[in-house]
Amino acid sequence: MRADVTVRICMVLCASLSMCALADNRETSPSDWQTITVKLKMNELNAERIEKLRIQCEAGRLGNDDILKMFDLVLVRGRTKMDVCLMLEKVEEGLTKGVPVNLISVAIKGRQRALVTARRMLSHSSLDADAVDELLASAVYALESGITSLLLAEIIQRSEENGTENVRACIETSEFLQLAGVDEPEIRRLVLSGVKRELSVPELRNMAHSASELTNNAVR
Repeated sequence: MRADVTVRICMVLCASLSMCALADNRETSPSDWQTITVKLKMNELNAERIEKLRIQCEAGRLGNDDILKMFDLVLVRGRTKMDVCLMLEKVEEGLTKGVPVNLISVAIKGRQRALVTARRMLSHSSLDADAVDELLASAVYALESGITSLLLAEIIQRSEENGTENVRACIETSEFLQLAGVDEPEIRRLVLSGVKRELSVPELRNMAHSASELTNNAVR
């Protein structure tokens, strides 16, 4: 056999092997997905949400290693079922927007830091474990929206005697005001004033909307 023919055959074989390796990296094997599914179900995720995640990974043409790394990050760092659910939100958001896996991983780690801070603050209050879990998402979103940990801790401490729903309303009111462009001293004044006056949840929300409108009018 001529040398040039041998070289061409070797090149074709190498290209074929490379394509096979790429395909292996592109597609997550059924056994990998089965393992991921089992772990997610252990954290009480429903089948519909898991299937949606699988479809999103396929649509994004993610490599097998990337998928396993991404879900391992969530499942290893998630201390509780609630943690896992909240970190998966970052996976779902990233996949929906077509964000690269490395940036999704950064977002997952950022969400974990917010979770640790929020859980620590809620756990230091007199709220029971069930209340902490109920309020965790609201506290995390507030921190990620720019509410400082000091202000969040004060809001929790001052409102906890009024019950879980009032704490939630105070946290969400502070986040709403933050996103509306109200500065932190004014957020503190408004929310803590609402606590002191023992405003109901609807009253707190009405107060927040009024303050937001005033801020928007001032900007105009």
